[in-house]
Amino acid sequence: MKYQRVLKDSVLYIEDTSYLYQNLNCNENIKYYMTAGSFDENIFWKMLQELEFDSNYLEKRVRELSLGTKQKLSLAFAFSSMRKFIVLDEPYVLG
Repeated sequence: MKYQRVLKDSVLYIEDTSYLYQNLNCNENIKYYMTAGSFDENIFWKMLQELEFDSNYLEKRVRELSLGTKQKLSLAFAFSSMRKFIVLDEPYVLG
């Protein structure tokens, strides 16, 4: 059990986009995960900018977004995580 807790605190596992709440908009998801998780908010917003995330989508429900836009949101969470390791289950291709 001791090692399981250490591993849980060290690894961020992201599988596709299923962890995003589909009925919430992007801002609501961001607020929830910033409160519940261990993410650096400044890095998160910088990553969204680097990934050319259109801020017009912030008020849209996640279920209304394209797969690519959902992936940008997921990647911003991944790269702003304060965990030591990030595991992405599905291949992410941006371009």
